[in-house]
Amino acid sequence: MVFACGCAHPQLNERPQRVTSGLSPRPEVKGLVEGWQQAEAFAAGREDAEVVLGLGESMEPLYHGRTLLVIERQRFETLAAGMTVVFTGGSGRPVAHLLVRPVPGGWEAAGLANAEPDATRVTARNYRGTVTKAFELIRPQTTEASVLSELRQTPDRSRIANFQEAR
Repeated sequence: MVFACGCAHPQLNERPQRVTSGLSPRPEVKGLVEGWQQAEAFAAGREDAEVVLGLGESMEPLYHGRTLLVIERQRFETLAAGMTVVFTGGSGRPVAHLLVRPVPGGWEAAGLANAEPDATRVTARNYRGTVTKAFELIRPQTTEASVLSELRQTPDRSRIANFQEAR
């Protein structure tokens, strides 16, 4: 996803790599269909939860592309550094990144693998939810026909959160 955002905040010198992802759940490795089913079942049993598919490389090594994220909306005041959140980026598309630290008006966020923080702050207005469960989808070691059959069985894949916010 491409974002037309301003530059990073020069007064903030802390590099995102120093942030721990300790408050973000480690992904469970699952097959394509099993992963979708378990993510949807987990979300169904929780209030204000949804499943999004993460794409991109900026959250590696924690989350690789093709990781399902179950996000739950929490009170904005309860957010903490090290949580992975999904927020609406500058172009209106979802972004999944780590909270780095509170800044005036919200939170500084960054991809775990990114050298610079995001230009867009996470605010109460653009915050969608906090990752509470993750499922890394593995590609099946089967024929192409089987893969296509599995893909047809998966739930709606329109909910996608990018692991990068372009500058």
